[in-house]
Amino acid sequence: MSDLKIPPGRVTPWHQTNWDWRAACNFIGGGTGTGLLFFSTLAAGNADNYRIMALVALALIGGGLTCVWLEIGRPFRAINVFFHPQTSWMTREGIVAVPVFLCGLAAVWFGGGVFVGMAALLGVLFLYCQGRILQASKGIPAWREPKIVPLILATGFVEGAGLATALFAVLPGEGPRWLASVLLGALILRRIAWTLYFKAIEKNGLPKNAMDVLRPFGAKFEMLGQLAPEILITGHGDPIVGRELIRVCLDRLEAAVRYVHEQTLDGINAGEDIDALAARIQLPDELFVGQGYGRVAWAVRTFWESYLGWFKLRSTTELYPRVPTQRVLAEL
Repeated sequence: MSDLKIPPGRVTPWHQTNWDWRAACNFIGGGTGTGLLFFSTLAAGNADNYRIMALVALALIGGGLTCVWLEIGRPFRAINVFFHPQTSWMTREGIVAVPVFLCGLAAVWFGGGVFVGMAALLGVLFLYCQGRILQASKGIPAWREPKIVPLILATGFVEGAGLATALFAVLPGEGPRWLASVLLGALILRRIAWTLYFKAIEKNGLPKNAMDVLRPFGAKFEMLGQLAPEILITGHGDPIVGRELIRVCLDRLEAAVRYVHEQTLDGINAGEDIDALAARIQLPDELFVGQGYGRVAWAVRTFWESYLGWFKLRSTTELYPRVPTQRVLAEL
């Protein structure tokens, strides 16, 4: 930023290297809490589970607002946040927070009814207000980009769906199977939102120091929160639920693939034919995995051709295209 020419009388910009943890906690708690409040409405299944999930959601939202209250320094000044609804998104956030808690607590008390849906929708509105608070920060180029609002919304839904999935792992009963697909969809939407946001700030010319921070952040943004998954969505079949079961299944699958790979290499080094290897190699009982969507023999052929190529070393006729029998007969 040293090459920027600042007009006389204007404030020289500087690179903000940190953000007060209390302000950050407001957005973390608000996003996760409102997302969880939304998905608890759709997925709870029974009143008891809803009460637990909704209380956790309200505690996260309340914890975030409490952190902002502590940041003020003089706590009684917090009342001023309600006095500027025409111009301040922070005021609108505070105003929406009141019915969020009233409807949320009423939904918890009654265990259902209209208050459940009202709390969920008001929670989404609260999250929208948080996104607009960031966008309204005109002095921070990375925040004033309009596409930060859908990014905040998508992130809140991902955090809420992820926390709902984790809670179902410890709550009584079984969570809905479709929640795993919803979580995957939310992750995809967040990725799209992040890509659109990053392209926008890159196009609009963010300060160099800010771009240096955000450019390598994309991969971390996808990885955070998924280091110890509670649910694994497979390409086929039902999702695998439970951290320990996921670990056991993946460990066995890795061991099975390694076994087939090593056996294939041993056969290649011994000069065995590809068909003989495919027929001979089988998984031992302790490495049993389902073969509904893939066969050991197919893996053997894949490994064989990865090392030796598609030429099977049987006849030079393999090197030339095969003419379909029907075409040969027609010419005859």
